[in-house]
Amino acid sequence: DLSMTYDRDSDGVVTKSDVLIYGKKEATPFTWTYDADGFLTDISSPTRSFRSFSYEEGNLVRFMNTSFEYSDPALVGHPSAPDVVWGYMSLMEKNDPFIYFPYLLGWYEKTSALLPSAIVVPSPSGTGKVTHPLAYTFDDDGYVTSMSWDSYSVRFIY
Repeated sequence: DLSMTYDRDSDGVVTKSDVLIYGKKEATPFTWTYDADGFLTDISSPTRSFRSFSYEEGNLVRFMNTSFEYSDPALVGHPSAPDVVWGYMSLMEKNDPFIYFPYLLGWYEKTSALLPSAIVVPSPSGTGKVTHPLAYTFDDDGYVTSMSWDSYSVRFIY
């Protein structure tokens, strides 16, 4: 069982969520914190930071143990499209849907300015990191329709 409620500000941006997960008796409240530029930087419960996010030059560069590189300034996301980084993170957060539901509904204040050119993750061997270059396809209006790396692909349907 999963129950989620969200508090949003006057612009519709999530500021708080209450989540009742896996048969617990009480919901856990989470506070959603944004930096001065409007980017989501932290989701925390009363006892700890649950997820932290880091940005550089308007782009999400770190989420948990995953980093995103932005080495191609020509990879600009469509201004009306959801952030592809959040689409990727939705896959990684499949066990915590209260984080990605607001993304799917457009309830985050800001998205990354560029499309990442690579994902950097810890090596499966436990030592070092592995960089996965990203490839994109676009529709005629400039919306990303897929993002792929290695044998994986994320499709975006608008």
